[in-house]
Amino acid sequence: MNSLAAMLTVIALASGSADQQVVDIGDADRSKWWTWTNPPAFPPDAGALYKLREPTEVLLAYTIESDGTVTHCSVVSKTNPELPNDLLCRLVETHEYEAAKENPGRTPVRTSFRARLGPPGADLRAYKPPSAPAEGQ
Repeated sequence: MNSLAAMLTVIALASGSADQQVVDIGDADRSKWWTWTNPPAFPPDAGALYKLREPTEVLLAYTIESDGTVTHCSVVSKTNPELPNDLLCRLVETHEYEAAKENPGRTPVRTSFRARLGPPGADLRAYKPPSAPAEGQ
């Protein structure tokens, strides 16, 4: 089991919903369980993102609860150590999800999300991130 999967499993077990077991899934399988429903939103203090001079990549782990809200976000890695973890988590915590047809029981999931952020006009598709330092380094 890779380190991300192990971390997601530990967090899922520790933060499970009281009425339902949280299922650990990968980013690629998220749409089989939950569909993102609201338009992109940025926290009011997201100015740090607009001041980026270079593209950066972040990997966030979080739980989608049975009501479609996002909780228990953590920053797994980021290529720009100056970006505040709480701001990065608030980006994903603004997301709202609706259960997919394959998830009629609205089972909560623990998943991850990799995002590329950059200055206005940056071509993020061409961005090749350096190896991201582990969180806390």
